[in-house]
Amino acid sequence: MKKFPYFAANTSCAKRIFNEGERDDIRDEYQIDRDRVLYSKAFRRLRGKTQVFIAGYDDHVRNRLSHTLEVCQIARTISKALGLNEMLTEAIALGHDLGHTPFGHVGERLLHDISCGDKILVEKGFCHEKASHGFKHNWQSVRVACNLEYHNRDFPGLNLTKETLWGFLHHSGLSYSGVDVPFYKTIYGDLLPDHDCWSFEGIVVNLADEIAQRHHDIEDGLITEILDRKSLIKCLEDTYDKVPGQNAGNLKRLWQKARDEIYPEFYFETLARGIVNFYVSETVENTEKIFNTIAEKYLTGDDKAKIFYEKKGEIWSDFVRNEKAFVRAMMSESLYNADSELQSNYFKKRILLSHQAQKNDGKAQYVIRKIVEAYLTNPQQMPDNAIIMLFVNCEAANKYDKQLESMNKVLSKEQERPENIGLWRQRLEQLYKDNDCALKKALVRTVIDYVAGMTDDYAIAVYEQLYGGIKQNRY
Repeated sequence: MKKFPYFAANTSCAKRIFNEGERDDIRDEYQIDRDRVLYSKAFRRLRGKTQVFIAGYDDHVRNRLSHTLEVCQIARTISKALGLNEMLTEAIALGHDLGHTPFGHVGERLLHDISCGDKILVEKGFCHEKASHGFKHNWQSVRVACNLEYHNRDFPGLNLTKETLWGFLHHSGLSYSGVDVPFYKTIYGDLLPDHDCWSFEGIVVNLADEIAQRHHDIEDGLITEILDRKSLIKCLEDTYDKVPGQNAGNLKRLWQKARDEIYPEFYFETLARGIVNFYVSETVENTEKIFNTIAEKYLTGDDKAKIFYEKKGEIWSDFVRNEKAFVRAMMSESLYNADSELQSNYFKKRILLSHQAQKNDGKAQYVIRKIVEAYLTNPQQMPDNAIIMLFVNCEAANKYDKQLESMNKVLSKEQERPENIGLWRQRLEQLYKDNDCALKKALVRTVIDYVAGMTDDYAIAVYEQLYGGIKQNRY
């Protein structure tokens, strides 16, 4: 197995958003990023967020945190095999879903619809025309890391490197439901890393995310008994039979082992292990071929790592710009086609469109819409942290360099926190009565940010606090 260390991200070239000066730290820049993600509140909340099934539905199905850890393991395995930077890979993988909503992708789609002018809420007279359009979880991961996590007065957010932020942003597609990228840029302003910060590590996380999803689609579907083992194995055999090579041959032998095993504890693991090993092996083999092609064309010299950084822009334009096609090539054409067929013809119909999943999605949409409605109708109900961010958003809008100044203004050192918040709530009441345009625009975005950060359980509890229910006194 050939390694390509000259394609690895060089920590000495890392670009942090705010220069923090000299640091006495044994860690490199990407290790610092990894640790800042790991110790963030947003990371801890991932354990309470849906992957496919609502968190808490079953102790053994994935939540957003266990999914994240599996993505990290798969991505590091691929990066190590190729000789890439494992620390950057880990930092990106651990933080790639920081911006995900409660209740999984249905929450993401609903918040997107709300930000663009959800019909039901528009009919109630809310000011969506004043709000920036669009919500997508990978863009929100950047926003969480740069705007919404606060730890000190020296810089807003986590102050990660732009290479890590690029990985967050590019682990998923940039556009969504017909809304173009420029709309998102009006929300996130100067936070977006440019293409000088692209990395193969970020693309590896993109692919590892897909591999992890296929893994737990199978295991979680079997655990919840939505999938039938015999029909699943038959479908997997028919699908992957179209993929040539030794890796597919090894996989076929596992199908028979899983078919013969009578205990779920064992055939669950056999199927899941087989899928991950198959995808990872195919990815490494095909990426080696791609890397060899790039190296032969561009890295003609002794110091290949230096030449790579000098020609990163050219390599991006010629090879990587169409990321979807590049990921497809990393998987191989035959595996990509088989994987797409498996998703559309089997998993989507049997899992995502199952009665169980659709019932959960309907509940999730109702809960989120009612919370948003309550806060837009009476923003005084929002907790203190949301009030703080509302006025930061009012003052700084999308000007990242002014955010810290705005935060320090809201949290003035001259007064205790309760007095500070009391004054801002008083101002909120007046501005809301005056139908202030800047406030209304910031309010929609602040409510979306706040709801997106909730866990499933907390969202249900907030709904019941607002409208009555068994969890109303829990938080």
